[in-house]
Amino acid sequence: MTEGRKTRELGYLSCDNLIKYGAAIAGSPETCIEKLSEMKERFGITEFVLWSSIGGMPPELSEQSLRLVASDIMPRLQ
Repeated sequence: MTEGRKTRELGYLSCDNLIKYGAAIAGSPETCIEKLSEMKERFGITEFVLWSSIGGMPPELSEQSLRLVASDIMPRLQ
């Protein structure tokens, strides 16, 4: 995917804006569970994509994120 000039200039695809406008979910396990559950209920979504390694993120933080999702979030969404 490539960003158009306007998208790039206005920062539409910045992590903060993706979260702000609901295109991405991030936060505490409780926040993520709440938002994912709401999407499941409102839209019937039963599958989600997990992107745990954002550009420049240290591998250790990505692994920590994956472990947190597996231990604290996934079991509560099934």
